[in-house]
Amino acid sequence: MSFNLPSDAKQIFPEDQSRTSREIYFYSTLGKKIYPLDPYYCIADIQLWDIATSLSLSYKFCGMTRRPYTMAEHSICLAALIRRNCPDPEQARLALLSASDVMGFGQRSILHFNTPAELALERMTWIEAVWGKFASPILADTDLLQQAKSVILMAERLELLQIEDPEDNFYPDPANEQLNKQVATVRIMMEEGRSQNFWRQRFLSLYADLTSEIENAHKK
Repeated sequence: MSFNLPSDAKQIFPEDQSRTSREIYFYSTLGKKIYPLDPYYCIADIQLWDIATSLSLSYKFCGMTRRPYTMAEHSICLAALIRRNCPDPEQARLALLSASDVMGFGQRSILHFNTPAELALERMTWIEAVWGKFASPILADTDLLQQAKSVILMAERLELLQIEDPEDNFYPDPANEQLNKQVATVRIMMEEGRSQNFWRQRFLSLYADLTSEIENAHKK
């Protein structure tokens, strides 16, 4: 992956905010220009393969886990959990794509300086652009997604970070039997020793399966 930066190197520092959204771009795995500050401008060139590749090469928790744990695996577990709890496959497809901003956000965080609120807005803009092309953003149940993310995070912290502090905000409540079952289910989903190519193919296959299920439901 190669990058194009403004000719004035000083522009990469936070005191200079004069850059436009088209001054910074990188090339996707398929050789297309991607503008991390303006996903809607390049959305036609963003392919599912690029997203799957980026997620399968990006590690959650900065790689500080008991074993390699990619954003692709995280996304797959999130989608699978939602599919178990929700009859609408569209919600699972939206969940699968909900970390797609990794493809652009990793570059934005390095090359673009903003407040946390502005960065959060940019991340959501990227996700909504991807949702608009590969899913149905108007159908997104954000409450369902956030609840599932909380369960996934509990499982990740127990399985991958091995944090079992009862005072931790994300530690499951022993009295909440349903929540504990969901966390246990997610921990079973997590597979060790899988390659980057495995998670990329699993991501693409799950997207195809969910899309087929959605299309078949619309035909009925």
